[in-house]
Amino acid sequence: MADTGHGSSVAFATSSFSANITSIEFDDVTRAAVPTTHLGTTGGRTYVPGDVTESGGVTLTIQYDPDTQPPYNGVAETVTITFPLPAGDSTSATAAVSGFVDSWSPPSLNTDALMESTIHVKASGDWTFVDAT
Repeated sequence: MADTGHGSSVAFATSSFSANITSIEFDDVTRAAVPTTHLGTTGGRTYVPGDVTESGGVTLTIQYDPDTQPPYNGVAETVTITFPLPAGDSTSATAAVSGFVDSWSPPSLNTDALMESTIHVKASGDWTFVDAT
């Protein structure tokens, strides 16, 4: 059953970076389409699936704290996203991947607005999804 994302969290295993997160957006996981079309092909182009997937990553929007910098110069580490606990379950579903911060957008500074920043974590390898129980 679908639910809201409220209550989700992100954990960085090595740097222990933490922040108040307002949005978590997964990138698409993609797989190449290798063309097999040749001069004798009739009809539409033909393809076979590529050998490996591109796991994308995840973009985090955070409430920026100038005393806690994102690990934008850090090493690859396990990044785990914990989904909200479904009603009737005792553990939440998780998605984990080895990744590193490959981009960080410092905040805009405005009157009457919280400082927000975005961080993109580049996935290196496959995501591991664990179901809620």
